[in-house]
Amino acid sequence: MPVVVNDQHWETNFREQIRNLASGWNVVQSRGRIRLKVRLPGQSEQSVVLPFDWNKLDVGDAYVRIRNIYKLMASGLELRAAAEQADGKAPQVIRDWEGAAERFQRQKLHHGNTISEATWDKSYRHVLDMAVSLLTGARAPGRPVDLIDRCVADWAPGSRMRQIRCQSLSQFLRHCVEREQFPTHWLPPSDLSHHVGRKPAGSEGKGGGDPISDAEILRLIASMPDDSAGLRWRDAIRLLAELGLRPVELLHLSVRKDRSTGEPHWWCS
Repeated sequence: MPVVVNDQHWETNFREQIRNLASGWNVVQSRGRIRLKVRLPGQSEQSVVLPFDWNKLDVGDAYVRIRNIYKLMASGLELRAAAEQADGKAPQVIRDWEGAAERFQRQKLHHGNTISEATWDKSYRHVLDMAVSLLTGARAPGRPVDLIDRCVADWAPGSRMRQIRCQSLSQFLRHCVEREQFPTHWLPPSDLSHHVGRKPAGSEGKGGGDPISDAEILRLIASMPDDSAGLRWRDAIRLLAELGLRPVELLHLSVRKDRSTGEPHWWCS
């Protein structure tokens, strides 16, 4: 039996509009109606039949409906729930990202393998504040991969801080799914290496590494704990920054007196 191919001009344009709306989105004819198909990264394809006929007169209204479904899914709804809500058949569900972030903080500080306030401020607070701002904003990302990329873009690929941000945000998203009952499509990818990235070839080993500003050095010193080990690390970083030493040179550093003036000065053997 020959395959019927719908290739009228309006059909081609309609399909192209939906594909341009989001990656993995498409429409097909299903018994004279419009069927929306959505394939999210790492998930099987979902589909739903919309209350519009597959004809030139209905595609304009259908496109508006599909755009509304896209926005609802970006807020955390599954495809079928988003389609029902767009059709006025379900109450609106708003994801409490701010509340989830607060509860995640309490979890990290007071339960399980707890962390200190200083660690929270250093490794979690900034990236989660940025994530919540994006997720509650006008053009909220609809996928974990998009959210992570936008939250780490201001750090150099392959840097340690970019890696920490990816890991912290990944923990938060897992908390949202496993403890806050958010939809499973918000689970972060198991492999974060594509988000962390790698330094450009040849960037390491030349010129002693990436430059670091005075403000960054001061923040690094201030981030050290107040115990004896933290105080020793602060002194070590101050010496490295002030004298321009390599770490190994700390093991060979001493104070000597100038033979002519008697004034003390640093000496590295």
